[in-house]
Amino acid sequence: MYALVDIKGKQYKVEKGSIIKIDRLNSESGDKLEFDSVLLVSDEDEIQVGQPFLKGIKIKATVEDHVLDKKLIVFKYKKRKGYRKKQGHRQKYTLLKVEDIAGLKSETKAAKSQSSETQATVTAEKAKAAETKVKTKASAAKQKPKSGVKPKAPVAKRPAPKSSAAKAKPKASVRGASKPSAAKGKTKTQKKA
Repeated sequence: MYALVDIKGKQYKVEKGSIIKIDRLNSESGDKLEFDSVLLVSDEDEIQVGQPFLKGIKIKATVEDHVLDKKLIVFKYKKRKGYRKKQGHRQKYTLLKVEDIAGLKSETKAAKSQSSETQATVTAEKAKAAETKVKTKASAAKQKPKSGVKPKAPVAKRPAPKSSAAKAKPKASVRGASKPSAAKGKTKTQKKA
């Protein structure tokens, strides 16, 4: 039997008696904790999935120890600039021992009774839907099309004519060259005079 639990925004797979390493918690060694954000529980027979969490199921755990992870080297470097920076980092973790997955037995009995009720209602709804489909098909077969009227065939579309923009000459793209203004070949200085 195992469960998936959400602790501090991360998901962990836990079993009874297992030790998990999670991000540092502000609690002392030996403290007992309960986590109620259980996402999934798997028993030998069935799997229960929450939407998003399962109600009534809690993970009971005790804090074993606070540890540091191995050192990571953070080296920042920029080529040809003389910039080098070396730092070390050790992530802090808390070790939890899972004591129990509580509330599981009552949840499974309730889930079994609810699942049998929902299955019965689903099968009844499917049967009603099948009956209505049969009735609509029978009524459609009884109706005859109007005599003497033929449906029109779809008309194929003609291709669009080529636009005049495609036939136009491309503009000259010479850098630094400017055309005289539109006032009959006169430049700006000639216009002022």
